[in-house]
Amino acid sequence: MVKTTLKNILAHKLRLAMTALAIIVGVGFVAGTFIFTDTIDKTFNTLFEDSFAGIDVLVQSETEFAPGFAAPPPFDEELLSTVQGVPGVAVAEGSVFGYAQLIDKNGEAITPTGPPTLGGSWNVDERLWGNIELRAGRGPEVAGEVTVDARTAKDNDLNVGDVIDVLVPIGRETVEVVGIVGFGETDNLAGATFTGFELREAQRVLDRVGMFDSISVKAADGLSARDLSDRIAGVLPDGFESVVAADEAAEQAETLSDSLGFLQTVLLAFALVAVLVASFIIFNTFRIIVGQRVREFGLLRAVGASTAQVVRMVVLESFIVGVIASLLGLGFGWVVSQGLTAMMSAVGFDLPSTATSMASRTIIVGMAVGVIVTMASALYPAIKASRIPPIAAIQEIEFEDAGSLRRLAITGGITTAVGVALILNGLFGDVIDLGPINELTAVLAGGLVVFVGVAILSVLFIKPLARVLAQPVVLLGKITGRLARDNSVRRPRRTAATASALMIGLALVGFFFVLGDSIKASASAAIEESLRADFVITTDGFTGGIPTNLAEDIAAADEVEVATPLRLGFWDRDGSDDFLLGVDPLTIERTVEIDVQQGSLQALAGGGVFVYEDTAKDKDWMLGDRIPMGFAATGLQQVEIVGIYAERDVLPNSAAYLVGLEFYEENFTEVLDFAIGVKLAGGVSIEAGRAAVDAVAVDYPNVNVEDQAEFRKSQEEQVDVLLNVFTMLLVLAVIIALMGITNTLVLSVYERTREIGLLRAVGLSRWQTRRMVLWESIIVAIIGGVLGIIVGVFFGIVVVTALGSLGITEMSIPTGQLLTLLIAANVVGVIAAIFPARRAARLNVLEAIGYE
Repeated sequence: MVKTTLKNILAHKLRLAMTALAIIVGVGFVAGTFIFTDTIDKTFNTLFEDSFAGIDVLVQSETEFAPGFAAPPPFDEELLSTVQGVPGVAVAEGSVFGYAQLIDKNGEAITPTGPPTLGGSWNVDERLWGNIELRAGRGPEVAGEVTVDARTAKDNDLNVGDVIDVLVPIGRETVEVVGIVGFGETDNLAGATFTGFELREAQRVLDRVGMFDSISVKAADGLSARDLSDRIAGVLPDGFESVVAADEAAEQAETLSDSLGFLQTVLLAFALVAVLVASFIIFNTFRIIVGQRVREFGLLRAVGASTAQVVRMVVLESFIVGVIASLLGLGFGWVVSQGLTAMMSAVGFDLPSTATSMASRTIIVGMAVGVIVTMASALYPAIKASRIPPIAAIQEIEFEDAGSLRRLAITGGITTAVGVALILNGLFGDVIDLGPINELTAVLAGGLVVFVGVAILSVLFIKPLARVLAQPVVLLGKITGRLARDNSVRRPRRTAATASALMIGLALVGFFFVLGDSIKASASAAIEESLRADFVITTDGFTGGIPTNLAEDIAAADEVEVATPLRLGFWDRDGSDDFLLGVDPLTIERTVEIDVQQGSLQALAGGGVFVYEDTAKDKDWMLGDRIPMGFAATGLQQVEIVGIYAERDVLPNSAAYLVGLEFYEENFTEVLDFAIGVKLAGGVSIEAGRAAVDAVAVDYPNVNVEDQAEFRKSQEEQVDVLLNVFTMLLVLAVIIALMGITNTLVLSVYERTREIGLLRAVGLSRWQTRRMVLWESIIVAIIGGVLGIIVGVFFGIVVVTALGSLGITEMSIPTGQLLTLLIAANVVGVIAAIFPARRAARLNVLEAIGYE
């Protein structure tokens, strides 16, 4: 049977080509995701190792919490002399780090989209440099001198001797570039900009006068880092720790890797979609091939092959195809990983270049996914092949299980019902106890189950759906249109499986269209209803900040009534990171409506926290309760709830916790504004107000001054960027679906070779033959597009409903985008028909008539 299997693969290699391509793309997405994330992990591991390479021991404050990558709190610089006096210390220097954003020679702020803008002190002793190297110039020696990383210097045409400005916590400073530095083989710290200052200058500009963030120590020759760490620990006062630098590097790399785990989860979710779409194609291909080999299998049964042998033969075919395609898919994974890197770069997340990492886990998972999915998809066609009776060897028959449609209806109905039940349970309460599964997870899981259920049920209504949706094709194509319609309904299972593959990809695109449009509509409604500020000042990118004196300077302008700062901070909530906003309780309500339900904002001035009402309800918290909040700077604090508020959607990041500015400054070591709301004085026009605000903000090129309309538009643009990323990730699923349509049409042309020959013999021209196949492809694509849009809109509606408690309160269905999606489905149909239509038109009439 093995020889027969190999001969069958060689005999049907073209028919299996598209199946192999589908597996290659699906496995490639899975492998590419792992390669991409593993490469990121390797990059950060290397960078942390490089940055700590010259240091044996770090001395720093002890901290129980490190939310949002918060560093331990700074400490008095007098501790340095104690460390320097420990036997075995070759050199010890204090260091400080913080926010520093360079301004290029054109006056524009240098702003990476994702990574931070870092500033820090420059170590004088070269023994502490490790893999840090001067590429040009020298280190800073006095105030007003800086070094910059090589990537930033290259990208912004900065050279030694250039005089530029830099934004720091105390304001704007003019500096001279005296050195360009690299970090091992890379030019920067994982995309972050770095500005190095002389130590005393760093303490001044980073608001650390008389303080250190850490002390870097190099051991004397012959003394291990661990032994030196133990010695230093013995002389440190309470509240300090001595850690081996290599251990700290590994811990920071692991923390960062864990924080990026969501990225791998998201990408693997899209990879799962690609594999699911591929499974439809594999199933369809093997089912069609089995149907075309009825006589062959009948002959095998006639000469003594058992049903088990026939099953094994078809499954072995799928195994061989799966292995070969999965191996190629691993190679394609490298291409996918490069594409993901390019896509991240296109939306502003530049990652440092490094050697691509392919772990053994990637190979094992990629091969397992490709082979198992292929074999599982071929199992039903294999069982069907084993049921072909020996009589089929004498006369070709159409062998179908009479009860299969009934079973499909029952299976599809039950699957869809389970999906709907999960969705309803997630939306409307604990009808079923789902254990650890939360409401949103139940909705998402239910939506995926509904996808599968609709795909199974689609075979039942393919005929009526095709007759209705194919009417424009019949009117346009006349004879060829009618032939195409009849061909599409002749094999409803085939059409359903092919259309379902496209349906899944387009349904997810449609879902994101509905979700994204609803998010934008909700944000716009919240801004319009609750934003009282005339202007909102924000920064580009996701990190960095605004020096606090900007809000003070704007508030001092005659044209301004108030300028209220918003400060974003991370804290530890029962082991998980959460965020809060620091606000000015005296001015916040003049710029933002937060709808106080209980308590008074003035109470924030004495400490305490305001909690969003839904959060308080979920946690069963009441006014006057104390909640544990962990901070890197001050440790665990029992903070009293002094107020409950109901409107959070207009606030940045939909904050669920508000604290006063004094509380913020007490618990956070770095104080920067995240945004500023500006309310103009009475009688001041928008034009005059903008001129006044712009005049003050001109020294801060990292900020954007936007009125309400501009702010609303910028929020919508941020959502559009995210949607574009998701849409690009789903393109692979649509490409696989396109392969499925092409493969089905190619196999259909093989199957109908004699029929096409007869049509040609009675007068059907080559051009009409091409049109017939083209119309058939378009019909399948329209069915997949319509089903996809219906399911996608349904899924979008239920998810938006489920997210109501998170601030997505407006339902918006973008009909224009959905119509564009339907047109895109037609384009997919046209592209998919090109090759099979050409092949059908080129068939030799006499050979086709005699084809068996």
